Amino acid sequence: MAHRCSGTWFSWINPSTTTSHPPEPHNDGEIVANPVGGTGDFDGTHKGKKIKGKCKESSPNIKFDRVEGDCVHTYWGDISRDVVEGNEIDVVRGGKHEVKCKETDGKTKGRKAAPPVVPDDWVAEKQT
Repeated sequence: MAHRCSGTWFSWINPSTTTSHPPEPHNDGEIVANPVGGTGDFDGTHKGKKIKGKCKESSPNIKFDRVEGDCVHTYWGDISRDVVEGNEIDVVRGGKHEVKCKETDGKTKGRKAAPPVVPDDWVAEKQT
């Protein structure tokens, strides 16, 4: 059996709906996930950047991080099955996306933590 998260996924941030197939084209690129061993870990790419994540067969949860400069993009949600355009596929509905960045305060060489952010809504649909 193929790893639940492996393959190509279309990704949406703040789509017009989080409970069904978004009518607009995917606006957050494609996620390509490749399993690593039998632990539920996976790596891959998203928006040309490397990702690392976790997705176990025994759990509906998926979570992964993408690093861009001083920012870490974290995505998480639950995988379920849904019918999209007549095909039953794996989907994430009602997931979340959060960005945390380190900022310099301009006065010291050290870094300070960025203020807390409200996570964006995230939807993903497995294509292959």
